[in-house]
This record gives sequence, structure tokens and C-alpha cells, in this order.
Amino acid sequence: MKLLAERLVELEVVESVSDQTVRRTLKKNEIRPHFKEQWVIPPKENSRFVARMEDVLDVYKRSYDHRYPVVCMDEQPVQLLSQTRDPIPPKPGRAAREDYENPSQK
Repeated sequence: MKLLAERLVELEVVESVSDQTVRRTLKKNEIRPHFKEQWVIPPKENSRFVARMEDVLDVYKRSYDHRYPVVCMDEQPVQLLSQTRDPIPPKPGRAAREDYENPSQK
């Protein structure tokens, strides 16, 4: 919050502002700049891939059942770095959204 307050002064949005005022304003307007949603759909894939991905996501939505635990594993241990589309900025009550592409798939 302190960095945001300093940046507001630096950009001459306000003459001065406390970090607590910034915090309260963000909270009041339900803006959470530190939250973001991310998704990855490889660019060369098609509707068949998306359908299979949705099947996997349906598994995650199942109610908990101790007899059938869900174990999640990432198939590729890589960090997703490059943005393929412009991020969608946060709005009140909604996190920022970003799409990332695996650098090895370019």
C-alpha cells in the first residue's frame, strides 16, 4: 500500500496520501490489484483440446469424497512467462486476468 501511495504522489494524482487511505479506498471499491486469474490454452490446440481440458476441470469441481481422492500433478515443470494477450485489468470485485503461454510451445 505504501508503494501505491508513493506512486500516486509521483504521478501527481494527489499531493499526498497515506497507505491506509489507499487500502481503505481499494477495499471500499472492491479492487484487489494483487489478485489475478490466469489461464493457459496452447495456441496450436483446438476444440478437442478444450473439451478434454473441461473434462479435467470437471473433476476438480466434484464434491470431496475420501474414497476417491483427487491428486493434481503438473505435466510440465516449467514456468509460464510470456504474455500472449494483453492482461485484463482488475475491476471492482474482480481480479485481474492474464493469459500465459508456455515458452517451449512457441
